[in-house]
Amino acid sequence: MSTLTMKHAGELTLRRFLAEEPLDPAVAGHLKDCVECHARLAKLQEEQKAFEAEVPFERFVAGVERSARQQRAAPRRSSMVGVLVALAACLVAFFAGKQVFEEGAGGNRLKGGASVDLVIAGSSGQREAAELEQLARGERIRIGVSGHRYVLALSIDDAGEVSTIYAEKLAGEAQTWLPESFEFTGKGREHLVVVLSDGPIGAGAVAAQLQEHFKASGGDVTKLGALEVGGVQVHRTFVKP
Repeated sequence: MSTLTMKHAGELTLRRFLAEEPLDPAVAGHLKDCVECHARLAKLQEEQKAFEAEVPFERFVAGVERSARQQRAAPRRSSMVGVLVALAACLVAFFAGKQVFEEGAGGNRLKGGASVDLVIAGSSGQREAAELEQLARGERIRIGVSGHRYVLALSIDDAGEVSTIYAEKLAGEAQTWLPESFEFTGKGREHLVVVLSDGPIGAGAVAAQLQEHFKASGGDVTKLGALEVGGVQVHRTFVKP
């Protein structure tokens, strides 16, 4: 199970409130008056301050870019355009090896140049998430996406419990880091699914599919397979400490 909870306001709503984004007046009023939501807001603020103090975002992003460049050496260029092209080639090479599902595709591939970054940060630094990634205590995950206007991220644990992590409409199709990071808690495994699409996809419908696949797999989160949704899917399984 992740740190996310569906009681009262969801974590995404809490984070939007902290970011001073406009919310439904009824929701905003509840957040201002609810003692339990106030406690959860305070906890999110403390977690984010601790994470930023330990791993400043500039170093976080720099670590991602440095690790991507190391995936494949690129020829040196004399111009800034050449440097950007080389970095793009490294990213493509790295993402091509990830477990990516596309509806109707003949194999694992990215559609139209879309990409998903899954980066782990903790006391030992940053790294890209491998398939069946072993997490250390306190490590947090951040998601970067590009190529589509909508992103939906959900996870399911060994008990079959689904958590909605992000359901966002992005400002554009350029590389975007989703707001803040998150941590999986508890024991066992947790399977993360990130869906990129050109239109909104209901989190409830995707969660129901995840649970159906979970039952069909005999409760094995490493064998869920592709979901029947449009767009591009990236699946990754994490082993919690």
